[in-house]
Amino acid sequence: MDTTTLVMFALLAAVAYLLIIRPSMRRKREQAALEAALGPGATVMLASGFIVTVLDVIDDRVEVSLSPGVTAVAVKAAVVKILEPAARLVDDEADDAGTGAS
Repeated sequence: MDTTTLVMFALLAAVAYLLIIRPSMRRKREQAALEAALGPGATVMLASGFIVTVLDVIDDRVEVSLSPGVTAVAVKAAVVKILEPAARLVDDEADDAGTGAS
């Protein structure tokens, strides 16, 4: 192989990395951060377009409330956006327990 061919292969590999691999890694990292931020009480949008409230997070699934009395289970990957984060009641309760307040 001559030098020109090697340079072309290197450029092709660099373009593939920049246009395909990096954006894919970034999307995976963003989805993992979104899934880690899920918690009971959060209002989220699912891939189907439903706006729901998270009731519980169990492994790779979330139990959601579509409306009062109507629940469903969805995979975490179906959550595309957190519209309103969960209230941090757990931290407040832990603080109260540590101080002995009732």
